[in-house]
Amino acid sequence: MGLDKKDIAFVGINRSAQGVVLLLHTVFFEYVSGKKNETIYGLLGQQLLGDQLTAVKESLIKTARKNVLHQINEKIFIFSFLIASSVFFLAFFFMSIAIRDPIPILDELIISVVSSLLTYFLMRNYFRKRYKFDELYRDVLDRVSALQISISSSVESIESILAEYDQLSQFQLQVFRTRPDERFAKIPKSDMAFFAGILEQYLRSKEYRQDQTKKRKILKNIGANDGSDESLDILLFQLKRASSD
Repeated sequence: MGLDKKDIAFVGINRSAQGVVLLLHTVFFEYVSGKKNETIYGLLGQQLLGDQLTAVKESLIKTARKNVLHQINEKIFIFSFLIASSVFFLAFFFMSIAIRDPIPILDELIISVVSSLLTYFLMRNYFRKRYKFDELYRDVLDRVSALQISISSSVESIESILAEYDQLSQFQLQVFRTRPDERFAKIPKSDMAFFAGILEQYLRSKEYRQDQTKKRKILKNIGANDGSDESLDILLFQLKRASSD
């Protein structure tokens, strides 16, 4: 593939029939979380046009932002939660003593909840500044803008096979669950094992499950099939089978 697999941040598979580029992240999150100033490398099957490349960069930037926020929130959640909870109880007991009203507890609860939420969000904003969220995010923006793309014949072969799978019905696809697809024999086994790993990771991700749920709702409303992405399931099955033979 030209690059060492451990240096590849993502693999983009162009699903031309659907007009989208499927991004499979490998070590992209590591680039976001610590590999400051290092070049981000991506692997594609073909050069992308302007709009497609822009869409890929926007998707990476969105992923980077979510990941940076997730890391910061993960670091501060327990501490912020404990402080906010303490503010809630202090405010509740203070208001219970200070305010005598005809509706017990209601005012105290409202003021205590508002105080604790305000404390939590103020602390979250403080820690985002402390952990230099804006600096980390700008660094990733710069590196995504200058990302390096390599073209892989293995990715191109997988794109071609997946494009054919996308044209088949679910019934026709079942044939490939019972017999090997000989076209995978032309792809190096190490590449297939690599692609199988990141594809399986994607199919198990929360992002994929949410996307499938949205598709099913839309298709159900128009009376179409359940929207399950059988093509990717078959692709993963064939990659695993061919790389282990």
